[in-house]
Amino acid sequence: MRSYIINLERSTERLNDMLIQFVGKKAEYEIVNAIDGANYKGPYLNNSSCQIMDVPLTVNEIACFISHRLCWEKIAHGSDSHGAVFEDDVLISSDAWEILEDIPIWLNKVDVLKVETFLAKVFFRRRKQRVTKKFSMLRAVSIHPGGAGYILSREAATELLKETDAFLPCAVDNFLFYKSFYPKKNKKIYHLSPALCIQTRLIEHKEGHESTIDSKDGEIRTQYHLKKKKGLKRFLQNFVQPVRRLIYKKCIIPFYTE
Repeated sequence: MRSYIINLERSTERLNDMLIQFVGKKAEYEIVNAIDGANYKGPYLNNSSCQIMDVPLTVNEIACFISHRLCWEKIAHGSDSHGAVFEDDVLISSDAWEILEDIPIWLNKVDVLKVETFLAKVFFRRRKQRVTKKFSMLRAVSIHPGGAGYILSREAATELLKETDAFLPCAVDNFLFYKSFYPKKNKKIYHLSPALCIQTRLIEHKEGHESTIDSKDGEIRTQYHLKKKKGLKRFLQNFVQPVRRLIYKKCIIPFYTE
């Protein structure tokens, strides 16, 4: 299974740090030149929106989404049954390569497998699918942020490309891992636990790379989210949350370090 590394040409230090992790590993990889939001003036600028927040995607979010689409095209048109996509700011577990070799065996009926953790609390279905003694696949029922590490089947890549050919419905991580946006009705989106990678900026006591997406993008989402929580929506959320906790399990997926 080939890995695709998304990297801005100007981010040479990030790429060097990423490639060091591939040295001496039995892993095929390909560098995918990311779209730079700093000077992007191409398609989708007037044809995208964040349906979760009902506000337009920023130029940087659009550029990030298109960069991922470039990887999906390679997976969809490639000969492998699955492909792995990594952004260039992740730390990959040293044992990940052996695990990745066996992952396609697990993915016979899985569309997307998120192998990254954002160390965020997420609601998951209580029933998990054990794949090895150490790893399980969980199904999320709430948003798990981050799109820096995941595995996609060739069929799923084709579906994702068709769905986003003319319109980007939301940020790429929400589109990939949040069930409401995935185009296939019977979508099977899983999260590997423990995770095989994590963004370096989330690791305590480790100097990490800052996101190349403007931090103001997240601030816009947060402010809008807080605004929309007033009134009836706030009341309904307070009512639903206790019920949700009884039905689902809320936890943080750990990073695999063994």
